[in-house]
Amino acid sequence: MSIVYVIGIGFRPLNRIASDVMLRSSAIFASPRLMEVFPRYVEYNSVKDRIVILDSVDATIEAIKGELDKCDAAEFVLLASGDPVFFGIGSRAVEEFGSHRVKIMPDMTSMQNAFSRINESWDNAFFISLHGGPYPGRRRRLRYTLSDIPVLLEKNSKIGILTDRQNNPQAIAEHIRKNMSSEKYKKLTMCIFEKLGYAEEKITIEGIDYAARSEFSNPNIVILLNPEASGPVCFSDQIKYGFTGKEIEHADSFALTDEARAVVLHKLRLPNSGIMYDIGAGIGDLSVEAAGISPGIKIYAVEKKTENAAICRKNRARFDAFSIEVVEGEAPQCLAQLPEPDRVFIGCRMSDSIIDFICGRSSPIFVINADSQDSAVQAAAVLKKNGYRTEIVSLDVSFLNTASGITKSDASDMIFIVRGEPL
Repeated sequence: MSIVYVIGIGFRPLNRIASDVMLRSSAIFASPRLMEVFPRYVEYNSVKDRIVILDSVDATIEAIKGELDKCDAAEFVLLASGDPVFFGIGSRAVEEFGSHRVKIMPDMTSMQNAFSRINESWDNAFFISLHGGPYPGRRRRLRYTLSDIPVLLEKNSKIGILTDRQNNPQAIAEHIRKNMSSEKYKKLTMCIFEKLGYAEEKITIEGIDYAARSEFSNPNIVILLNPEASGPVCFSDQIKYGFTGKEIEHADSFALTDEARAVVLHKLRLPNSGIMYDIGAGIGDLSVEAAGISPGIKIYAVEKKTENAAICRKNRARFDAFSIEVVEGEAPQCLAQLPEPDRVFIGCRMSDSIIDFICGRSSPIFVINADSQDSAVQAAAVLKKNGYRTEIVSLDVSFLNTASGITKSDASDMIFIVRGEPL
């Protein structure tokens, strides 16, 4: 059986085992950037004729697959930066080639090196990657974005950030200045590590204002220090089901009542894992509570209004609900880039095209919020046309008020909840 060795480089010489693998390998796959580093290794001259340089991860994966298909018992090396399983290509290699065919041989991580350079422990740090890749049209989907950083800083005293040319130190600092009060951000320290491990490496430790008006060479990474952080809050320590609307940040936009949200979540019957769309997510109240109930679900919160999407991201960070990915755009057009769903909630004004588009790709369970009986009947008809059995529930929530000794009922507007399940 052929084996792919993913060998990290950058900071230390290869150990004996990794060196032996390198020297006997049939081919060595590397990116142009790593070829700035690898020539200083003692093994380079012995293997330089076997190096295959490819400038994209996808091309590299396909090239290795081609070699594996041709060879039954060969050894290949995939060069990686630092520790391949720390936001690196190691996980992708295991996914593509299978765990039984991949062996990881790590170097130090760039972040491990950076924390040691400033004499800071990193066992209590929070790490994110903003490295989406060098090509604008093929950037990776990121678990975190710039918009998450201000909220993360409220809870974490140390944040290590892997950057790229777009999400660079200057952009990070500018976003912090725009989204945190000057009283808060002026207490932060920003450590920028340029070309760490190269001969021309440079370390800058300054405030946010300095970083926002400065430019830094690539590659670089960032450590943010906040001495007044409240401390990390784990989602597992929070209420997972039953939080109130008052606990989530709002805007001047529609949000489900607590009672309606409870019924919708019941009708969704969330599995332990899978994909969920929350279309018309608004401020993300349903997505956040769904993430608490089923943390193994990947949730795509789809919202077309920029101001609502921004608040949805804040609530995602506030509740540590990072299984949620906020997708800013109009449905159904923006759904084409997403994986097929197992559950779909539509909380915006329903259009036939959204249901038709989703049903053309998969057969999820639908739950649709309608503001009138006619809209509910229309939604059910579209689902039936697509091969679904349906039910419609009307919900009229009333609250008893005993002010001034008089008991009265203040009824909220009736809503209709449509559920569709494939036949």
